[in-house]
This record gives sequence, C-alpha cells and structure tokens, in this order.
Amino acid sequence: MVKAFQAWVMFSLLLAGVPASAQLDALLERGAIEEGDVVRLQITSTEGELDQLDLSPLEKDFTVVSQSRMSSTSLVNGSLTRSEQLMLGLQPKHSGDLVIPPLTLAGETTQSLALKVLPAQQLTLEQGGVELLVTASSLSPKVQQPVIYRMTLFIGQQLYNASLEPPAIISGDALMEPLGEQQQYQQQLKGRNVTVVEQIWAITPQKSGTLVIKPPRLMAQVPAQNRRVKRISAVGDQLTLTVGAVPAAFKGPSWLPAEQVTMTEQWSSEALRAGEPVTRTITLRVEGIGKEQLPPLTLPEGEGIKQYAAAPEIDEQFNGDTLITTLTQAVTLIPERAGKVTLPAVRLPWWSIVDNQQQSAELAARTLTVAAGVTPSTPQVLPEPQPRIAPPAEPAAPVVAVDSDSGIAPWLWGIAGLLVGGLLGWYVPRRQRPKPSIPPARPSVDIATLQQRFQQACLANDASAARAALLQWAGAVDPNYQTLTQIIDAVPAAREPLIELDQALYAAPTKTPWQGADLGLIFRSVTFEKKPSPSLDKGQLRPLYPHQV
Repeated sequence: MVKAFQAWVMFSLLLAGVPASAQLDALLERGAIEEGDVVRLQITSTEGELDQLDLSPLEKDFTVVSQSRMSSTSLVNGSLTRSEQLMLGLQPKHSGDLVIPPLTLAGETTQSLALKVLPAQQLTLEQGGVELLVTASSLSPKVQQPVIYRMTLFIGQQLYNASLEPPAIISGDALMEPLGEQQQYQQQLKGRNVTVVEQIWAITPQKSGTLVIKPPRLMAQVPAQNRRVKRISAVGDQLTLTVGAVPAAFKGPSWLPAEQVTMTEQWSSEALRAGEPVTRTITLRVEGIGKEQLPPLTLPEGEGIKQYAAAPEIDEQFNGDTLITTLTQAVTLIPERAGKVTLPAVRLPWWSIVDNQQQSAELAARTLTVAAGVTPSTPQVLPEPQPRIAPPAEPAAPVVAVDSDSGIAPWLWGIAGLLVGGLLGWYVPRRQRPKPSIPPARPSVDIATLQQRFQQACLANDASAARAALLQWAGAVDPNYQTLTQIIDAVPAAREPLIELDQALYAAPTKTPWQGADLGLIFRSVTFEKKPSPSLDKGQLRPLYPHQV
C-alpha cells in the first residue's frame, strides 16, 4: 500500500511538470489492466472549470466509478501557475484494445489515450468465483403469452459493495414485472458453501416480432493481494425471443394462450323451487397466464330463470415455472316458473401452446327440474282505523223563570243568580274540555304473511306494492319504522336497492323497468327488531311527536 501511494505521488509530481502551455491535458495511470480492475485518469486544466467537463464520451466503454477534484500551484521558470485536476476511476465494460476518447472544455480538447484490457482470470465456484445464469421458459412465445425469466447468481466468497443491475428490454415491446421477492439460500458445492440468489420476472410480449432482453449484471469487490480489493463483474447471456402472432386458426372472441384451462361448477342446492334463489359457483383455472390476460367469463341467458353474477374473485399464483390464475364466479339463480328449465352451456375458447391448436373449456348445458314455489297464505286485511267521535256537548243549563210575585225579595233572587252563574262558569268549561286522543290499538298482524307479500311484490317487479309491503312488515314489528330511510339505517346492505326502488317510484321514468329480485334476495335473511328507545339526559324533554318523520 505504501509503495502504491509513493507511485501515485510520483505520478502527480510528474504531471505537475507539464508545460504551462498545455491548457487541457489527460494522463492515464497505466496502459494495461485486467478486466474488472479500475484505472485512474487525471484531467488537468489551467483555464476553465472542470465541473463543466462533458464525460459522456466515456460511457461507451467505461463506467465512472469514482471522481475527485483538487487544485495545485506550481512555479515553473519563475512563473506562478495555478491548475485544477479531476481524477476519475474508470472500469472497462469489456476486454480488448480500448481508446479513451478526447474530452472537450472551453474550446480545448484532450488527446485520446489507448488502454489494453486483458481478459480476467475468472475463478470457478470451487475456487470462490461468481457465476450468473439466466433462463427463459420459452424462446418462441406467442403474443400475450408470459415468459418466465429466471436469474440465478452463484457466489463463492464474500462480496463487498455489490450492486445488481436488473434485466431490461432493449428491443421489442413487452411488459416486465418481478414475480415475488428475491430468494437467497446456501448450497454445498464440492465441500464449499455457495450463496445462491434467485429472482424471477414475468415478461409478456405485446407485439409479435423480435424481443431482445439485456441480461442482469453484477458489480462488486472482492479481497485481493496486498490487502487491496479487486472489482469483479458477472453478466448473464443476452437472450433473443421470437414472438409469434395470433394464429389465423384461432376463432375465439378473446385471445387466450395457455398451457391448460379447466372449468368446474358447484351448486348450493340441487333442489330448485320457483321464486327461491340458489347459488352456482363457477371456477376457471388457467395455467400459463397472469390475471391481466384473463378474459371475462360470459354467461348466456336462459329462459325461465334469472341470473345475477357477483363480482369475480381472481387469484394469481406461481408454481415452478408456471403462472396459475384462478377465477371464481358466484351466480345467483332464481327460477321464474315450475317445470323444466335449461341452462345454456358456458364456453371459453383458448389456444394450447403445448399442442399449438385451439381448444375449449366448457360447462355442458343443463336441464333443471324446478318445483312449484310455496303458495302464500291469504293475506290478512288490516281494518281501517275508525274515525274518532267527539263527545257530545253538555246540555245548556235550564233557564229558571222567576215570578216577581212569589213573595221572595228581589234582592235575594239577585244574590242567588250571581251564585248560580259563578258555579256554571266554573263547571261547564271543565266538562267541555276535550280528552286526550288515544290512538287505536294496532290489530294483530301475521309477520310471515307481510314478509311473503313483500317477496311476491319483488318477484312481480311491482315497485309500489313492494314499498307498501315493506313498510307494513317493518311497522308491524315496530311502529317506529315508518320511512325507507329508517329501514336503510337498520339494513345498510339494502341501501342501493332501496334507493333504486324510491327512484323507480318518484324519479323521471326510464326505459328500464324496476327489477325487484336483488331487493327480495337481500331481505330473505333479514329479521326486523324493535328499535331501542332513545335515552333521555337529565332535564331533557321527550319529543312532542315521537312518531312523526
């Protein structure tokens, strides 16, 4: 290390003796190095700022791994000269006879310099070397067919300041995304512990033609002789893919290249009744594609049965070198009538990249036997409340005729009249004061009948009858349920269907009639409960009209 420092000082002192006429000069530390080593290049300027020096010409064959600046003052032939030095650490990108190109600053240009880069003597893994391998699941994929690109890095000794440059698309059109996290583990190789680093990417071609993948590159330092460190690099092979177009023989609505496609179904019940919902769960399993390439599942309509598909659930997994995507679609079916009902077949055409031909995944058509629904009991008619009859008015007090000749003194009759008038003035208003109105008691109501009346209105798509039946049903449980808003507060899941019901009745008419199946399905499992009475704080008065909305 001391000798190397002394050599560098001698190198700098020799450089200080460059004639003052040189405005911009370049000097290499050595003329030959081994691949992976770093060579120092010193740029000296007597005029101009070196921080404005354009270093882009070096990027073709070199990587600038370090740079520093310093200033110096020297006395040459009695003249004081100031200069600035820029020292660059350059690492060649490949072996061979390389040239450091001229660099320009303020109209001045450095001379070109030759550098010989000898191939590095790579150590084997058994000797503590480094190897980087890349593989692709296919070199001739079809467009939209994901290719599994795998990088495996073998490290035979401790690395310092390591950096890994990922692969990249340098020609063609494709999407690249990593699959999972980077994996690292230990492996025994001829008695030596080797560190293995794996990373996997999915490359999906977007167009047919040639696709060139720039390989990953490792750069690091390893211990060398004389307590020095040596820069090493490892790079994989550059891969070229030939991407095929969609075959003319494919006739499906959506292009789907895959290794295997299967479609299965499950039913919540095999016994079907008219007006009662069942759930059909369809599972689509596709090997060889990601979730972005999966087309939507189309369900053909059948006569005599309604279908309501929920949002599909999509899961993507990676197993070995294969992407596996699973779509789960739950469909609610409501038969409209009893008898035989046919569900059409569900088909999904796809292209087998194994057999190179079109195939189809399908669920065969099914003929279902639908039993008659439960006949509702006769709905109970609620009696109309009778009008309240006001109590009869009190009869007027009888007029007493006074005979002036009865022998009683007139002044006594005057006193008696005043007493009788006062008593009547006190008694008559109290008798005519109206008694508080007591609302009529609600008659006993069959809750099940009201619930069934609501379900029948939903199946018949009768918005007005559905609204009335729902309010009667909820109000029979608790009179506090008097508006749809109160029912929405009690059943949040029914918010959207109840808003659609309200709009169908009171908004501007639309071309699409109201459909009540979704609303009826939600309220099949709903049980209304009495609303708790609000607690009153101390000193708080009860509302004057507790049932008014």
